[in-house]
Amino acid sequence: MAKDWSNFVRNKIKEYEYSNIRFTKVKMIDWLERRNKSTVSEMKEEVHTSSCLKFVDKQEVSFKGTVETRY
Repeated sequence: MAKDWSNFVRNKIKEYEYSNIRFTKVKMIDWLERRNKSTVSEMKEEVHTSSCLKFVDKQEVSFKGTVETRY
């Protein structure tokens, strides 16, 4: 079974201010709001509190010549 990284991610999220949370795919933000039936502020709050986080997997992915860690 894969290791659960949720505690690591929760602690990492605590290092950031609410105002520092950005959605990088800004062209898709309207679609994201409709899909999730919530506003950007509500989605930021959910990310910042990480209250719905159940299981997190870690991936090492090669992207544009560098290796990125994705959770």
